[in-house]
Amino acid sequence: MELQWLRYLCEVRQTAGLAILFGSMAVLSACIGISEVTDIGQKWAGNSLTFPPIALLLANLTQALFGLSNIGVGLAWLVSGKGSVGWSFFSMVITYAAWFPFLTVISLISFTGDNYPQAPQPFIPMTLMPTTTDVNAVTALAALGFIAYGANLVGALTFCATKLFRAHSVAGVTAYTGAYYASRQTYYGFLTLLAGVVQLALGAYVQDNFGSDRLLEPIAAGPFTVTYSQASIAMGVLVMFQGALLMARSYMSKDSKVATGAAFDWWSVFAYVTVLAVQVLTQVAVAPAPAAGRASTVFETLALAVFPVYLDIKSRSAPEAFPSDFYSLEEAGPAKSVEEHMPSA
Repeated sequence: MELQWLRYLCEVRQTAGLAILFGSMAVLSACIGISEVTDIGQKWAGNSLTFPPIALLLANLTQALFGLSNIGVGLAWLVSGKGSVGWSFFSMVITYAAWFPFLTVISLISFTGDNYPQAPQPFIPMTLMPTTTDVNAVTALAALGFIAYGANLVGALTFCATKLFRAHSVAGVTAYTGAYYASRQTYYGFLTLLAGVVQLALGAYVQDNFGSDRLLEPIAAGPFTVTYSQASIAMGVLVMFQGALLMARSYMSKDSKVATGAAFDWWSVFAYVTVLAVQVLTQVAVAPAPAAGRASTVFETLALAVFPVYLDIKSRSAPEAFPSDFYSLEEAGPAKSVEEHMPSA
C-alpha cells in the first residue's frame, strides 16, 4: 500500500470508530426512551398535565434512526475502508435532524417544571416540600445541564457524519486542519465548562435548601441525579476544571500541546473514571426506582469525556496545512512509495 492511502485510511477509520461509538449511545438511549413511552392504552396526544407521548416517541425513533445510520456508515468504513456516497449523504442529513429530539427534551423539561407536581416524574420529590422558587431553579439548571451534555453528543454525531461524507474527496479530508480542530475544541471545552458550572450550582442549591445529608428520594433533573449534594459539588468543580483546561489548551501553541499531551490524556482518563464513579454510579446506584434507571446518563458523560479530548489530540497532530500529496483515495495512486518517505541512514 502507498503511504498516502494508509494515512487516508487511518484518518477515516478514526472517525468511523467515533461514529459507531456515538451512534451506539444514541440508539441505546433511544431504546430506553421508547420503552418508557409505549404503554398499553397510552393517550398519545397527552393532556394539560402530560407531555404528548407521541412527541417523545417520534423524537426517540428519530434518534434511533440517525444513530443506526451512523453505525452503518461507520462499520462500512471501518471494515472495508470504503463508503457509499449516497448512504453517507443520507446519514449526514438525518443526523442534522438530531436537533428535533434535542429540542423535544428541552420542551419536556420546561413542561415538567411548569406543571409541578402533577406532571409525571417531577424533578423534586414532594417529600422535600419544595417552593415554587425551588422548582423554577432546578428546572432551569436541568435545562442548562441538558443543553451542555446534549449539544455535545449531537455535535459529535454531526461532526462524524459530515466528515465521513466529505471523506469521499481529498479536499474534504484536508479541510480538517489542526487549526480547525482547535477552533472546535474551544466550543466543546465551553460546553464542558458549562456542564460543570451547572452541576456545581445544582449541588450548592440542594445543599443550601434541602440539607447536606443524603436525600432518601433523590432530585433527578435533566442529566443530573443528586443524592449527595457534596458529591455533585465536587464533580461540578472537576468538570469545570476539565472544561477550562480544554479551552485554555485550544489556544496553546502546537509545540506546547504536544509537550503536555500525554499528561493531559492521562488526566482526562482519571477525570472521567472519577465522574463515572461519583456522578453516575454513586448518585444513582443508591437511589430507589425509578431514579435507579437513570444510569443511561453514562452515555452523555462518556460523550462529554471523549469528544473534546479527541479534538485536543487532533489539534496537536493534524498539520496546519496539508501538502497536495498528503492523502490518496486510491490504494495505488500517484503517491510516492513508503521507502521514499523513510529517512536516509
